[in-house]
Amino acid sequence: HNDDIPPFSADFTFYGGLYRNVWLVATEPVHLTMLDDASPGVQIDTPSASAASASVRVRGAVVNDSTTYKAVTVTSTVLDAHRQKVARAAVKLSLAPGSDAKFDLRPPTLVKPHLWSPDSPYLYTVVTVVNDGHGSLDTVESALGVRWFSVDPNTGFYLNGKSLPLRGTNRHQDKVGQGNALTDAEHVADFALIKAMGCNIVRLAHYPQAPAVLEAADRLGLVIWEEAPLVNRIIMSESFTQHSVNMTREMVRQHYNHPSVALWGYMNEIFLRPPKPEPTGLEEATVALARQLEALIRTEDPTRLTTMAGHGSQRYNTSGIADIPMVFAWNLY
Repeated sequence: HNDDIPPFSADFTFYGGLYRNVWLVATEPVHLTMLDDASPGVQIDTPSASAASASVRVRGAVVNDSTTYKAVTVTSTVLDAHRQKVARAAVKLSLAPGSDAKFDLRPPTLVKPHLWSPDSPYLYTVVTVVNDGHGSLDTVESALGVRWFSVDPNTGFYLNGKSLPLRGTNRHQDKVGQGNALTDAEHVADFALIKAMGCNIVRLAHYPQAPAVLEAADRLGLVIWEEAPLVNRIIMSESFTQHSVNMTREMVRQHYNHPSVALWGYMNEIFLRPPKPEPTGLEEATVALARQLEALIRTEDPTRLTTMAGHGSQRYNTSGIADIPMVFAWNLY
């Protein structure tokens, strides 16, 4: 246990060691950034989307780790599910030695796009290539799902302008005899079972998720509530706060491109296990951290909903913390 690193405690077993895939990645001297909180280096979203049309935005950064100036072209191509080109945009960049340059590409509007939904999880692919005129230096492929959503306190969740009652489950990465060391195939099999049950949403809690999990949700059409690992209580220290901020930022940046993600969660039952005696200022510090994480997510990703879950105590109301996220959820037992 380490008080500096969330979560303090949780409703699942803690394991140690390397339990997921590990890669050694080699790049050309000029490449898409590899140091953006382990994100793919390319961010994709749809600033506007409807059944009639959708705009696509592709952002990222190119890094020049060489000792000479480099002139490159960054191209983003939108492919349909049959990998046929439907839109393309490009920009030229000049990079000084040891520098990086950001890009913001807007391919032509998609007319009458195929929409992503649990009933029809249609995925486009966005292929972003860095080329120096002699060939490709780096390539990143990302899924693109065209969808939009909203919530109403009286009538619930809406996807693509239509009411979609959300019915689903939580799922922990755990298997007898293996702990949390699941293979990608085992992650995918779990999500196939959840889909076969008739679910249309999965709450991911409360730790960083395997890439295979988000990819399966995209393909299967499962709406995702993903969550940072702040569970049961916080620790009042600068180190704990900074780790909480870092983990939340990493979650958003790493999984920003997944159309399945609709809600970013950042606290679960955070008043469930206060220490006894409770230190002075713990409640105020918890609320302050919630406001900090809420502001961070809304800055990092204004396109999605924020959420947290409480355990049925009136303390969430009296402290004011329930008013901070865009959606507040009650765990009722």
